[in-house]
Amino acid sequence: MDYYRLKVKEKFVKPLRDGIKRHEYRLATKERRNIKIGDVLFLTNNQNNNDFVKVVVRSISFCNTWEEAVSQYWDTELRHIYLTKEDAINDCSKFYTREDVKLNGIIVFEIELFKKELMEANVLLDTNIIIHRESSDNIAYEVIQLYKNLEKLKARKCVLEDIKDEIKKYKDKDVVKNMLSKIDAYFCIQSREIDDARFVSVINKYSKDENSIIDNKFLYLVYKGIVDFLVTDDKGILNKAKELQINDCVFSTSDFLNLIRERYPDFTDYKVLSVKLEEISKIDINDSFFETLRQDYNGIEFNRWLEGKGKSGESAYIFRNENGLQGFLYLKLEDENESYEDIEPTFSPKKRLKVGTFKINSTGLRVGERFLKIIFDYALKSKVDEIYVTMFENKRTEVKILIDLMKQWGFEKHGYKKSNGELVMAKKMKCYRFDKDPKFNYPNINNKASHGILPIDAQFHTDLFPDLFLKNENMSLFEEKPCGYAVEKIYVCSTKNVPHQPGDLMAIYRMSD
Repeated sequence: MDYYRLKVKEKFVKPLRDGIKRHEYRLATKERRNIKIGDVLFLTNNQNNNDFVKVVVRSISFCNTWEEAVSQYWDTELRHIYLTKEDAINDCSKFYTREDVKLNGIIVFEIELFKKELMEANVLLDTNIIIHRESSDNIAYEVIQLYKNLEKLKARKCVLEDIKDEIKKYKDKDVVKNMLSKIDAYFCIQSREIDDARFVSVINKYSKDENSIIDNKFLYLVYKGIVDFLVTDDKGILNKAKELQINDCVFSTSDFLNLIRERYPDFTDYKVLSVKLEEISKIDINDSFFETLRQDYNGIEFNRWLEGKGKSGESAYIFRNENGLQGFLYLKLEDENESYEDIEPTFSPKKRLKVGTFKINSTGLRVGERFLKIIFDYALKSKVDEIYVTMFENKRTEVKILIDLMKQWGFEKHGYKKSNGELVMAKKMKCYRFDKDPKFNYPNINNKASHGILPIDAQFHTDLFPDLFLKNENMSLFEEKPCGYAVEKIYVCSTKNVPHQPGDLMAIYRMSD
């Protein structure tokens, strides 16, 4: 894989970033013909070097003229950028002389947005993170979560070979010996000679002390694609990464955790309350809880579906109490290529979250709202455009109650499945409906709303917001209460003349105890 940096007009940057423009056109010079499938292109705004799109080449073709190139992709992408095909041809013809085009032709790169895989990635960890993790008894919560997630990703934890020299500077020989033994569990990578002119021109703007030299070694390994990601909390490294245009591969600990949550929402477990993320293979598919679902979906066929999900390693959110399994939620992400031929009217291509299986028994704990919060959290982290669910609307009272609940929280009737008559309900994300109340809109927010602050006494905070408990609290002392499961909370106070309206945003803080 090689990297190439190309300038593009400002008007092309957004269509490239949005995935609308999926081809890049250049004069087919000898240099451009060296670009191969799989190479990465940095397409930089010719008005702003900090504004760029990174893409990977998926296929390469050639055209003899601009007319041929524009006509080939006019309907699929260029019509979104130009008013007419003639406008597009005239604009493109300004890039090179007619003689150059006749001599070389036009090379067309089919491209897609570059996104490095997290699973089994080579993740380089900054020296300070390693030393903190391996030598401290009071490890930061974020670092603990980082290591847990790297294990889930089956990622290779990498360190710079120079770290051993750093450790040897410690005066305590026992600490040195202990640390060096732990470093053997990491994959050590040797630094490379920095011989890239562009890289050197950027780093020469910064300090050249001993620490900066080490920082540059980290960055160069990312810059040359030797490692996939670098995790560091050093602001100097993060600033250099931005100027080097590799900030999509260099993250602070918190931002890297956010990236993992966005790409793999399943990694988020709800540890405090009794809703847990569990592998389907560990669930008894013959449990009586699933009996109504077997009645709805052809008995043994439902069992086969559930068993298949278990064999493929998938998980579901489940709720158990002293009476056994009482709630089950299975979620599935779908992209723009998903087929919706069975839905009438059909869905337009979008990124969606499908609520595949959703059943709860009444427990008096408002578990339905808890499951809805999980659905909304998953949708936000996955940045979907829409959520949808299919249910038999007139079969059972429990389903009618669930449909009514979902309607309160923004799901609307879309249509029906042609194959079995199931109701299809959908909720739009990324938009705020001003004709609806905040509950209907949740978790979408009104960005123009006013803001306020609500203080919460410490004795009430964990009961109301059990996901936000303090790390030193003994959660075994807290009872499970409906207010903990509920998304909707009620705040009672004596304040008069409250200067807020429905839809305003409130920051809640826990007062010290």
